[in-house]
Amino acid sequence: MNSRLVLEFDRLCNIRSVAELFYTEKSHLRNLKLLDELFHRPMASGEPRLRELADIVFPQLPALIKIHCELNSEMKKKMKENPLISVKDVSEMLLRRVSDQHQCQWLQHHY
Repeated sequence: MNSRLVLEFDRLCNIRSVAELFYTEKSHLRNLKLLDELFHRPMASGEPRLRELADIVFPQLPALIKIHCELNSEMKKKMKENPLISVKDVSEMLLRRVSDQHQCQWLQHHY
């Protein structure tokens, strides 16, 4: 009986951890899009000094949004396939993304 309770507790913690990670990513993406809409794009379409400042303050913001959109889409797809997705599955998904040579080089160059 005790071991069943421990397993159930572990399973619930796993579900909560994954849900929190997915929520955090969705929230982060929303914030990036707001930065782009409210600040980056208006500055980038303004006078030359504002465009220069936008490039300094928001380097590669559209590319960063694209990366997070792709990650968010992949997370939604995984959750649809298996609502009880494990932390291990999410970890493997994230590792695949950062092990992608092109994306890894982009991240190293810009961060």
